[in-house]
Amino acid sequence: MRGDRKMLLGLAVMPTTQSFLSPLERCFEDPEYNSLLEIAKNGLGKAEKPKRIVIVGAGITGLVAGKELLDAGHQVTILEASNRVGGRMETYRDPAGDWYVDLGPRRLPYSHRIVREYVKNYDLKLNYYSEGNGNAWYAVNNIRARVKDAEKNPDILGYHLDPSEQGKSAVELYYEALKPIEEDLERSNCSNVLEKYDTFSLKAYLIEKGNLSHAAVQMIGDLLNLSAEFSRSFIEFLREIFLFTREKRFDEIAGGFDMLPGAIHQSLPTASVMLNSTVVEILRKGDMVMVLYHPSGSSGPAGIVLADYVIITSTAEATRLIYFHPSLSPAKVQALRSLHSTGATKVALACTKKFWEEKGEEIYGGTSISDLPSRITTYPNHNFSKGLGVILGSQTYGDDSEIFAALSPLKIIEVVLRNLAAIHQRPLQELQHLCSRWVVKKWKQDPHAMGAFTLFRPYQLSEHAEALAINEGRIYFAGEHTALPHGWIDTAIKSALKVARDIHQDGGTQDCVHVRDNRSWELECHKSP
Repeated sequence: MRGDRKMLLGLAVMPTTQSFLSPLERCFEDPEYNSLLEIAKNGLGKAEKPKRIVIVGAGITGLVAGKELLDAGHQVTILEASNRVGGRMETYRDPAGDWYVDLGPRRLPYSHRIVREYVKNYDLKLNYYSEGNGNAWYAVNNIRARVKDAEKNPDILGYHLDPSEQGKSAVELYYEALKPIEEDLERSNCSNVLEKYDTFSLKAYLIEKGNLSHAAVQMIGDLLNLSAEFSRSFIEFLREIFLFTREKRFDEIAGGFDMLPGAIHQSLPTASVMLNSTVVEILRKGDMVMVLYHPSGSSGPAGIVLADYVIITSTAEATRLIYFHPSLSPAKVQALRSLHSTGATKVALACTKKFWEEKGEEIYGGTSISDLPSRITTYPNHNFSKGLGVILGSQTYGDDSEIFAALSPLKIIEVVLRNLAAIHQRPLQELQHLCSRWVVKKWKQDPHAMGAFTLFRPYQLSEHAEALAINEGRIYFAGEHTALPHGWIDTAIKSALKVARDIHQDGGTQDCVHVRDNRSWELECHKSP
């Protein structure tokens, strides 16, 4: 999820432009946020009529929904297809035990109070996450320059800007392009503006409305890590900008982001979470739902769980692999099918010496950016024993990650080390010797997630957002793709709390037994007194 993918480099430290952001804040505020935060703090309250609930997926969404419903007195079964909990909150831990790296989310915005409430509840520690470092590098257009030097004189990076654009940073050019939005908000309202600009891709807006040159758009794409997803909805990007320009700070979970889902899992009854259990079919009959699952990787006899409600927390792609009877509504099917889940590839290198901190480099945290295949290099915000350092040699998203899709892990490591050698002006052989341990994660090839996070394309906010979130009878849907802003852990938890609240407040339960003949499953049910 996005706690990782938000790469709008430089924006987090930009001064807030209040004349523009004030109307945006009114447009993008979640009116339910504070009430959901209260649930995170105080729970749902005790259930008057406990219900039987099956949750599909033991990522952070499923775990939080399950935890709150169990605490309220409901009966909960969580079915997880993989052999671990956490979903995209995945942390790789080296078998030797001396280093780890987060392969999914890696930072928490200060304003994300809901996820921070769970971090506090489970006594997890946070480290400050450094968003930028002036000693890091830009390596673009065959030019290599320190970030701090390029900030003073953006023209040294070799973009052929129009005269009116010269001397301005990528961030300054971007903010100038936003003036049409500010003017429209003054004349209209949030609803009309969001509907109007939902029709634009990011690139189309920058050129057609922002009146930027193609060189300026290239500069924004390269330096703010946006070029790989220029086809995203402009409104989707506005949400991202709004978050990053108001943030006071970012933090990381000390010890790895998998500590949070792991802690929630440990607090649940052992029998409530069933790993290696792939849901294959969901049958609805009246007010009862039957969930059929197989042991993962097996076509053996199906297990069956009966429920009053089902919560689907799997990704849109994984949800499409479940057979629903009766079928989901055409609007839901179309929304799930049309949703764009972007790819992401992470390449982590464990180096016996932190060469990036040595004299002449002195990079402590932050990010280097290049137009090489590796694109984004992120330096660690925490230390390991014996001088070991773990660097994210490459983070790529969207189209940028496609270059690695067909490559073997060994070939990817070769490419990334060559790129690092060019960026840091180090001999390739030295880096090969120093950084001999590594891990590669391709999220599009993850058999359970099948992607990294959701990004709306133009028109998808108006056409699909409501259909993605709405329940279909007693089947509810949650996850980062069903709420806004997309991709963040906080959003995933928000969606979990919403469906948990709605189910908690709904009607009664039924007593059912299942009967199977040679042709089909049948449910025989009657209302509980």
